[in-house]
Order: sequence, then structure tokens, then C-alpha cells
Amino acid sequence: MAEKTFLKDMWDTIRQGDLERVVALIDADRERLHMTTVFGTWLHFAASEGQLEIVKYFISQGLDVNARSESDSSGYTPINAAASKGYVEVVRYLLSCGAILDVSRGGQENPLFRAVLNGHTEVVKLLIDSGIDTKIKYNTKTMRNMDALALAYEWGQSEVVKILRPYSLGEPVFWDRKGYCTPVIDDCYIFQGWKDFDLQGNRLGIYNSNAKKRVRD
Repeated sequence: MAEKTFLKDMWDTIRQGDLERVVALIDADRERLHMTTVFGTWLHFAASEGQLEIVKYFISQGLDVNARSESDSSGYTPINAAASKGYVEVVRYLLSCGAILDVSRGGQENPLFRAVLNGHTEVVKLLIDSGIDTKIKYNTKTMRNMDALALAYEWGQSEVVKILRPYSLGEPVFWDRKGYCTPVIDDCYIFQGWKDFDLQGNRLGIYNSNAKKRVRD
């Protein structure tokens, strides 16, 4: 079978969850088990499609549970792929097989950030219970001193905010083009005002939303 035909056949078969057909395709040409695509390994793709039984098969055949997608600039792993899509049982199984919760490479490679971004509350809970660092902060082109709680606020993931609050360093501080500020948000996720901070993070005062003016300490 030509490579292009094989790739399409394998992608379609994994999407459909047809384990028997996946096994047949691999048995017909064992060398193709270890080929990589733009999605990473076949394990990456199975994880991203939430196909737990196929994930189990590829791991049983020796695919690396912590392999990075070399052709993807983010260099993500199978657990990142599953967390991003909210497939909690796949995430759970990958963890049981030794998946590493790597938070060292930046927000896009952090499985918690991927789950937070897409509002996958069950995955967020599982990653927290599994010991992921919830307090690490990143400074990148798109993030300024941002932790998981700040990301949840920024993307309006109110249910995730409720989960992360007890595990954070405190309410996030945002940059409002003039100084640092942190939103005070109630259980209904409604802005109640702003606390102002100077460039060193020292509190200056509170913005009174009713009087529509800043009140200094």
C-alpha cells in the first residue's frame, strides 16, 4: 500500500475507533507502526481522537507515551492531545502508563493549560489530583506572568476558575496598559471592580464600579 493511501486509511480507521482494522494495518507492515505524521505518532492521533482501546493497543506495541510531536512547533505529547480535547479516560490511562506532566516548556505544552483553555473541568480536576503544578507562571509573547487561574479568567472559563482558586497563589494580576490590576470576581463570574497595583505589584487602591472612579488606599 502506498504511503499516502496508508496514512489516509489509518487516520480514518482511528477516527472510527476500528481497533481490529488498526491491528490489521499495522500487522501488514510493522515498520509503519513507528512512522510519524504532522500529528506526531499514531499514539498522539489516537489520544487526540479519544480512542482509548486504540491508545492501549499502541502503548502495548511499544509507542512512547511521552513522545513529542517533532513536526509540531509546540512539541506536545499524547497527554497534551487528550487533555486539549477533554478525553478524561484517555488522560487517566496515559497517566497510569507513566505519562509525565511536563510544565517546563511553556503554556502551550502544559496539559493543564490546554484543558483550562477549552473548559474541560473533569480533566482539570484529574490533573490537579495527579499532582500537576498549578502555580507555575509563564512569560511569553502571548502570556504575561500567567498561571492556570489567570488563563481561566482570560478565556471566561468560570467553572474552571472555581476549581483552580484553592490551588493558586491568589487572584491573578493583569496588565491594563497603565499598571497591574486584578479582577475581583464573584461566584456568578461578574466583575465587581478592580484593585490597582504599581509596577512592583504593590496595591494602590480599588476601582469603585458604582462611583466609576478609582479610590486610592
